[in-house]
Amino acid sequence: MRRRLTDHLGRDRVILAREPQVERIAVKGSGTRIDLTAGTPTHTAPIGVAEAIIEAKLVNNDEVPTALRDQLVQRYLAATNQRHGIYLVYWLPPEQRTSSSRKYADKQELLDDMRRWATEVAPQFDVSVYVLDVSWPKRQR
Repeated sequence: MRRRLTDHLGRDRVILAREPQVERIAVKGSGTRIDLTAGTPTHTAPIGVAEAIIEAKLVNNDEVPTALRDQLVQRYLAATNQRHGIYLVYWLPPEQRTSSSRKYADKQELLDDMRRWATEVAPQFDVSVYVLDVSWPKRQR
């Protein structure tokens, strides 16, 4: 992900943090952790960092249909007074999944649903959605 962001933003312009904590809810446990944040220094006055929160799920996770709203928007964006986020789902074909889940066997169906979920939280929140195909390469015979 860092390489992709660096390609778009330029060398030494990417700040990437994995699972930063929003708040610690209890003495024990991990609290509320964001999957990733990506940022880049701004050229505005005062100088700051433009940042986006990224929520990522594997396609066979039961929370895929609700995580954009419940986690990304309600738990992370609203809690940090931000409005820009990225919802990323790692996609595998059903035959490569560890579970027997056949939900979203079609990548386009998943992307269409993700776009609809992002529209449901707009315009208050600006969420970009991406499906990342992480399927294993076909074997050469």
